[in-house]
Amino acid sequence: MSVIDKQIEKLDDFPVVVIWKKSEGAKKHYMTVFNKISIDRINTTRARKPLIPLEYPFMDIGVGKRFIKDWIETYGIKSVEWVNVNK
Repeated sequence: MSVIDKQIEKLDDFPVVVIWKKSEGAKKHYMTVFNKISIDRINTTRARKPLIPLEYPFMDIGVGKRFIKDWIETYGIKSVEWVNVNK
């Protein structure tokens, strides 16, 4: 069992998975998985302190565990950021 599989088991049923880049022209993609948070809190431009800075473009956003492994392969993600938010 891999490290990713162990982390996926710890998640709720519906984590929010976001693929983003640091700029439009960047080639490297980043993945952040949010547990216990609404997709509306992530995908808003009105937040004072956004969870992902507004200048970073989202490439994909999805709700559910199945996106994690698929997008790791699709985008060539080397490390995943796991975020637990208790609000």
